[in-house]
Amino acid sequence: MGKFRKDKLKAKIKKYHGIYNFPGEKERVKADYEFLPVNNDFLFFQCFTPESYQYNILILHGYFDHAGMLSEFIRYLTENKGRVFIIDLPGHGLSTGEQYVIEDFTYYQKVLYVMDQQMKQYGAEKYHVIGHSTGGGISVQHVLTKPDHQFESLTLIAPLARSSKWHLSKAGHSLISPLVKEVPRKIRTDKENPELSERIKEDPLHGPSIPLCWLEAMFEWEKEMRALEPSQFPVHIIQGNMDKTVDWKYNLRFLEKKFPNAFFYLVDQGGHHLLNERGSIKHMVFSLITKKIICKAEDLTNNMSNK
Repeated sequence: MGKFRKDKLKAKIKKYHGIYNFPGEKERVKADYEFLPVNNDFLFFQCFTPESYQYNILILHGYFDHAGMLSEFIRYLTENKGRVFIIDLPGHGLSTGEQYVIEDFTYYQKVLYVMDQQMKQYGAEKYHVIGHSTGGGISVQHVLTKPDHQFESLTLIAPLARSSKWHLSKAGHSLISPLVKEVPRKIRTDKENPELSERIKEDPLHGPSIPLCWLEAMFEWEKEMRALEPSQFPVHIIQGNMDKTVDWKYNLRFLEKKFPNAFFYLVDQGGHHLLNERGSIKHMVFSLITKKIICKAEDLTNNMSNK
């Protein structure tokens, strides 16, 4: 890539960081970025490093979302001694690939592998993982299939196992998939959090439709997940009881079987986007993650290493 193209890209990323209000030089946070090759895609990787940090954190965002939607949470983590790594999933945000399209969920595991290798270049051999929705499902599959995983802790926020109206969705998919390749995406106005709904509607990196191939891949992935053996890893699961995006009651039962040592936190009046909820709920979730989950995991790791 020539110097002119690099300078042009740097200017565009700087504008992007300003639009989404990421932490940066003003907050004494070093923001690195790179486009990582994965299969035929180039995935947008970012690392936010404060002057002083105590732990490494990997964030895996949900379907439709991207790093920009989590900038406030990233800012909070860097203010609380966290170095943050995040990647836009294929077809999301600034990553390449047909928007929201994926043929097989195993591709997400390859993305996670590439991300792990990239983080090792930053000296992050072990790290805390925070997965929202689909990002939660990706991290669950990783833990259940790789007992020697590198996660120091795993926090699942409104994780995907099954989506809302599961059986109706499967029936509808069978009826319309021979006729169309995608369906319009409905962004309903959340009466409890209208600001988030408007933000999503106006976001230039959000798309208007759902590819049916992704739904088909999700249905197949869900079957594979049911067949996996449980793990003793002490996962932390944060779920809102007003979530209309995932089948959260089923999902909690499923995760309780897969992770018998899990910790569950049910957020009253919380929706699906707990990291972008109304002020009081959002900040309670932020604090829960840093003070009760990550800090305690760090203390446990340090105590074990000192023995």
